[in-house]
Amino acid sequence: MLAKSHPEVRSPVAKYKKLTLTQRMRDIAWEKQLLRMDKQAREDFVRDEGLELGKQEATQTIARRFKAQGVSLDQIAEATGLSLEEVGRL
Repeated sequence: MLAKSHPEVRSPVAKYKKLTLTQRMRDIAWEKQLLRMDKQAREDFVRDEGLELGKQEATQTIARRFKAQGVSLDQIAEATGLSLEEVGRL
């Protein structure tokens, strides 16, 4: 290698190797951070979707109970926020 035969080149070559390694380490750290952020975004999405699904199921359960008690479909729709069509299907 050139650095072995020319001592004046050793220091710049060593600095270059160190910078290159540092950049690789930064790249690896960035990739790991992106993976963590992606995982967190997926978990947040799944959690939010689950919460929304749970709310919908609870609303439908309440609507079914109102319907079983003979409450009018209009009143059920108004109280639950469901459409008349949705209430009718329950």
